[in-house]
Amino acid sequence: MIDDNSGMFYYQYSGKGTVPATAGKWKIMIADDEQEIHDMTRLALKHFVYDGKSLEFISAYSGAEANRLMEEHPDTAVILLDVVMEEDHSGLLVTKYIREKLRNNLVRIILRTGQPGQAPKHDVIVQYDINDYREKTELTSEKFNIAMLLALRTYRAIINLENNKRGLEEIIAVNMKTTSQLTTLLASIKDMISIKDISGKFVLINNAFKEFLGLDEQEIIGRTYDDLFPPLFAAKERESDREVLETLKPVQIEHKIIGHDGESTILRQEKNPAVQTERKISGWEGDIYLETIKNPIFTETGKVFGMVSVSRDITERKNLEIELRQSRDEYRVGFRAIVENSQDIIIRIDSDYICRYMNPSCGLYLMLKPEDFIGRHIIRFSELGFDADFVQNMIHLTQTTVQSRERQEKEMQINGVRWFHAVSVPELDDSNNVVSVIIIAHNITDRKKIETAMNKNLRLLKKAIETTQVGFTITDADGVIIYTNEAEAAIHGYTVSELIGSNIRMLAPKELSKPLTEDELIAFRVNTDKSTKRWKRESINARKDGSTFPVQLMSDVVMDDDGTVAAVATSCEDITERKHLEEKIRQHSEHLEAEVQARTAELSKTLTELQQSQEQLVQSAKMASLGVLTAGVAHEINNPLAFVYANIGNLEKFFQRLFGLLEKYDKIESSAVDKSEIDKYKQEINYSYLVSRISPLIIKTKEGIDRIKKIVQDLRNFARLDISDITDMNINESLDTTLELLYHEYKNRIVIVREYGEIPVLQCYSAKFNQVFMNLLINACQAIEGEGEVKIRTSVDTEKIEIAITDNGKGIPPEIQTRIFDPFFTTKPVGVGTGLGLSISYKIIKEHQGDILVDSTAGKGTTFTVKLPLPQQMSLVRNTLIS
Repeated sequence: MIDDNSGMFYYQYSGKGTVPATAGKWKIMIADDEQEIHDMTRLALKHFVYDGKSLEFISAYSGAEANRLMEEHPDTAVILLDVVMEEDHSGLLVTKYIREKLRNNLVRIILRTGQPGQAPKHDVIVQYDINDYREKTELTSEKFNIAMLLALRTYRAIINLENNKRGLEEIIAVNMKTTSQLTTLLASIKDMISIKDISGKFVLINNAFKEFLGLDEQEIIGRTYDDLFPPLFAAKERESDREVLETLKPVQIEHKIIGHDGESTILRQEKNPAVQTERKISGWEGDIYLETIKNPIFTETGKVFGMVSVSRDITERKNLEIELRQSRDEYRVGFRAIVENSQDIIIRIDSDYICRYMNPSCGLYLMLKPEDFIGRHIIRFSELGFDADFVQNMIHLTQTTVQSRERQEKEMQINGVRWFHAVSVPELDDSNNVVSVIIIAHNITDRKKIETAMNKNLRLLKKAIETTQVGFTITDADGVIIYTNEAEAAIHGYTVSELIGSNIRMLAPKELSKPLTEDELIAFRVNTDKSTKRWKRESINARKDGSTFPVQLMSDVVMDDDGTVAAVATSCEDITERKHLEEKIRQHSEHLEAEVQARTAELSKTLTELQQSQEQLVQSAKMASLGVLTAGVAHEINNPLAFVYANIGNLEKFFQRLFGLLEKYDKIESSAVDKSEIDKYKQEINYSYLVSRISPLIIKTKEGIDRIKKIVQDLRNFARLDISDITDMNINESLDTTLELLYHEYKNRIVIVREYGEIPVLQCYSAKFNQVFMNLLINACQAIEGEGEVKIRTSVDTEKIEIAITDNGKGIPPEIQTRIFDPFFTTKPVGVGTGLGLSISYKIIKEHQGDILVDSTAGKGTTFTVKLPLPQQMSLVRNTLIS
């Protein structure tokens, strides 16, 4: 309603229907590059309420922002869209993006423009899927609120239709195999559905139908309208049933539930309002309108089985028609906004059968401009390409409405493709004369398709159950079989007639063919899936001759409203062959398991032997490196030992002579020997030379001993035989130690260039790193034939430590560079190399989370680069190695 004092708009819907996807508030997007428009719109709609929910505003100030926000808020109900923003057609581009890119056909789009020349109204309506087109200057507060009301009403109606459509399609797809699934389908449909046979007896109803009548299923199934309703109402229903069975075509009728003192009555509306059939059924408040469609049901042979009736709540549509009739002045003010925003076809024809108005939806269905029809006699519509049958139906509706002055309705088609439910409403003047007729045609093509699919699925369902090789039965709550198929009877050696009316327990072995105990009933309820009401298990069934066989049973439980079991649909499959196969598989699995255990034991033994062999190979590689060192060390030790030995011999001679001199001095002291004899002896032994040579000999001897000591110490440091744990290591010192031990490999022919950086001390297995340096330096020296140069460079940055060893030797051919780190791969002659040096070095570096790279050019030389983590990272490596 509109508050005349405040100018604010309030609307409260009191009907029924599926709640739209938005929860709490209706999302409204304002897309305009002018802040003033945003503020005015929010102010105008500040107190707007529809269906008990207010508005939530989303602001976009450009077309690009509107596109992004629509992706984030697909549940937006209405977008108030400016045409001209960053571009002259930004609003139109947003419309195209929403409909085509996002495939969002739910949101209602109201174009608003202050520059109508930029986007002519006619072209926009024809080319773009919009719901309203307004100039900003013509949007008064009243018109604006009416437009929003119609947009939200249409949005909710589309949401309801889509929800019902998707729900029905999903239910039909899921419930194709069993009658219990069909019952679930019917129970989940909000429309009231009933199926009657050709005698008019109810054979199947859904929960909505039971709730509507206020009766239990047992009070309805097997009875007719005469048993349930007053005679006049029952007679009208029989008449419509007869029409369906005779014409084999759908029949549509309407019911009106009139609220009265907390109780309601159902009646069939007649031309004479005094003639009606009533039955009190529930406590509805307010009038409720129901639309019922009856369709024939056929068997697979084409014989009529009965009919299905579907009743739907059309209160909202009826209330709209009543509002149009009772609020003529208000209707005339908002008529254009309402009908132009509607997806239904709306035509206004005066009493002379001249078209006075046609909304855009009608023109879009026909791909023509509405202006082409306005002012023409309705009979001439065919000249413009209007479907001839559709025109004749509209003429009939108009004539009937003019003559009866009452609302009429009819189903019709356009071009045999689309179905419409058309309603004609008369407009009366103060003298109760018809001045015009409004025809509203609602697209019911989807509903027709669903009805056709339901009829087809019912036939297919029955045929599938009858032809399947799996047994199928339906029992009541007491276990009495009310339906079974041929497969079920054949599996157990019975006929269908023998099983119908019998208790399902007759198919169990004798020891199990007793009624369910209370404990068994509790187990049944516990093992039943509460969400699907399905119970799946294996059991033993008995044939008519008493023999037993294993079966797979799957039961779908249909529950009453009070939670008790109403019926159980059970499929039964003979799994004798499957059980035999499972037993063979079990025996085969046991055999395989025994073989696997035996093989596992063999593999464990082999693995142990391989580990032992690997340790021996690693030790062999170490011994090979030590062999190279031993040969060089022996040569290096021989040199100082030779001159130490020679010096000791000379010292022995020198001291013997000195000792002789001392003896003569002793004789001088003890006798009268002439001192001249001593001088003569000094000359003989060359005393002055002896004295000058003794000190150098001692110094040289000490140098030789120090040299031997240094060689032994370097060898000890290299091998670290006394250290088996992680220690501090200075990389530069380790490289120097290794070079000392390898002196015999490069002396007099290879120049060693040291470019050492400031390297931090690492905590690691230093003996393993010495082995890496030894292997790389030996390879570098052996790669140089004759004279050459080996450069050693160490450096550190913020991420790693690098050790690069470069030689100018013969290099490594490209074809073998990828294999140099493989175990046992070597290019050296037999007996010279084991092929494990680089492999072990690679493993040691990887253990310390480092990397070793090679860059070699044949004929020019090779560079091996070792990259190691920094000390703080190496500590993590150390912990890993220790663990």
